[in-house]
Amino acid sequence: MLICIEGIDGSGKGTVTKKLLETLTQDKEDSVSCTMFSFPNYTGTPYGKIVSRYLNGEFGESTHPYLHNTLYSIDRFQTKPLLESLLTDNDCVILDRYVPSNVCYSAIKAKSVEERLEVAMHFLTFEHESLGLPLPDKIFYLDMPTKFAYENIAKKKAREYTNLTHDIHEADFNYLDSVNSFYRYVLPTLYAELDVPVIAIPCVESDCLRPFECIVSDIVNAIWS
Repeated sequence: MLICIEGIDGSGKGTVTKKLLETLTQDKEDSVSCTMFSFPNYTGTPYGKIVSRYLNGEFGESTHPYLHNTLYSIDRFQTKPLLESLLTDNDCVILDRYVPSNVCYSAIKAKSVEERLEVAMHFLTFEHESLGLPLPDKIFYLDMPTKFAYENIAKKKAREYTNLTHDIHEADFNYLDSVNSFYRYVLPTLYAELDVPVIAIPCVESDCLRPFECIVSDIVNAIWS
């Protein structure tokens, strides 16, 4: 089973992925064989390293998404043998970001509203059909209001791919907010055509962040339902 944890920057994907792995493997007698992996593969592939440079602003911010988002696609393609091996050796593989991230982030970088769906469909088809990347069984979208996610970004520790407090995506609140809306309203329809459910997991309740344990519990229940 291939599970994706998705959402905008600052929504807690990395923490949720790690805690989900711990939850699925904590009962040694009844647990499934499970592992996790994160995209982009910043240090593991040549194109992952180029993605790092892009996010650090080395190539500017005005290129068309057909150009810079292809870097993410090729990084995943170069990681494909490892991903296939993980799927063969485990009952469940949990991904912190995958193709849906490219679909949503690229769409909002399009030049016009009309072009967004065209760009999204390009990367959906390119990665899953042309590059043959496996479809996820379920996609979990961490539905967090952008204002909370933006505040979380400022609290992040140093990361391997950048020495900036905010990379070029994280620094633009309006861009992240638009990506968030695409995740929430458009992505489920796109993946429904491929018979892949996109399950929204609320991360805020009564204007407060929900505990990670509650979020992970929701995901575990939905995995097996």
